[in-house]
Amino acid sequence: MSILILDSILMSKVSALVEWERTIIVNERGKVKMIPDHHKLRAYTANELKLFAKAVGFEEVKIYGDFKRTDTEPRDARRLVLIAIK
Repeated sequence: MSILILDSILMSKVSALVEWERTIIVNERGKVKMIPDHHKLRAYTANELKLFAKAVGFEEVKIYGDFKRTDTEPRDARRLVLIAIK
């Protein structure tokens, strides 16, 4: 069995909407199957996540970037981690 995954990701800098199209191509014993997948996602900034968490009652909200625990707000992180206490 062999699997090929093709991804196309486009993000609007204005709306922060991410259009993610994925096609999975599976070849099993000469039989090829294509599985399309499409998602629309919304990217959030660290400040937006913090505001949303506080708005629903979380306290002591901390945000870290790329799993690095530092006291400074993440600016160029590819992934955000939010830790909060309710």
